[in-house]
Amino acid sequence: MPDQINEQAVQLTAAAPVQLDSFTPPAGVYPGTSRSSGGRVGNQMKWSKPRYHIVLTAADLAAYGEPVSPDAVNREIDITDLVELGLITVD
Repeated sequence: MPDQINEQAVQLTAAAPVQLDSFTPPAGVYPGTSRSSGGRVGNQMKWSKPRYHIVLTAADLAAYGEPVSPDAVNREIDITDLVELGLITVD
């Protein structure tokens, strides 16, 4: 289990529409997070590679045609693979 979690708000930019789960949001700028975990190894702190998540609101999801319940909240989707492929950039 990690000793620490480092989470930061980031801005994610998709230059073109990109497939996420069962929907495809348009090109644009989206809020997200960068998260890594760290633990002590001897006297040093070792950190994992960051994982990136896009954060979409219920209104966003409804606009993309996703079914949304009345009590829906934000949905976080891991997009690390898309960042590594260069389809989404992190600012």
